[in-house]
Amino acid sequence: MESGCEINTCWLDHEMKIIRVSSTWDNFAQENDGLSSCFDKIKNRSIYDFITGYETKMWFETVLKLAELKKETISRNYRCDSPNLRRNMLMNATYESSGEICIEHILLSTELRKKPVFFKSTNSPGKKAPLRCSICGKIKVDKQWVEADSHESSQFNVIYTICNGCYGKTFTAL
Repeated sequence: MESGCEINTCWLDHEMKIIRVSSTWDNFAQENDGLSSCFDKIKNRSIYDFITGYETKMWFETVLKLAELKKETISRNYRCDSPNLRRNMLMNATYESSGEICIEHILLSTELRKKPVFFKSTNSPGKKAPLRCSICGKIKVDKQWVEADSHESSQFNVIYTICNGCYGKTFTAL
């Protein structure tokens, strides 16, 4: 497992629109085939345009509201995987005195997957669309949450949610 120290930061205004990003943002997007995530494509758009799944949006809103109410930085671990890597991240959400919200995404470590895995989000529930946890990155197969690279398939249309384990860790820590 590799350790990382990369930090990508974005700032939101009071309407939750992205108003600026750190100098490392575009490089990270380009290195991960995310040209649609470069600043010129996301500037002045709502952060919620980029968060998929009702439960995930609720999780994110809760973290931001907690930072605002407590007037302190709220930190939460999550995964932000690429097809070849499991990426363990830390998100720090801070309300600044200017009224802006600073959100840091810190790369903690990476781990090579057993095989590449590709995800595509779908909004239509169905038997062929497994659930994927937006926090731990696991998918639900036969009532169990497993790493996607342990499944025989390598391509998934998924519905984003939060698994019970991550839900409990996130909301009981409030």
